Amino acid sequence: MSAIHPIELQRGLAGVYYPCECEGVVRVARDNGAAGEVVAALEKLPDTHFDGSDDLSKTVF
Repeated sequence: MSAIHPIELQRGLAGVYYPCECEGVVRVARDNGAAGEVVAALEKLPDTHFDGSDDLSKTVF
């Protein structure tokens, strides 16, 4: 399981439009001022496509 809290992840990803690629998710998290742990966890994800927030959360956690 990830060291980040699910609520922190969702705050960092406010405004993500799905479907999206991993690169876009990381960019939005940075733009939103997400915690360093959130950005680091997202940067470690495989280069993939996310159909929605549930899809992304399953990949992170």
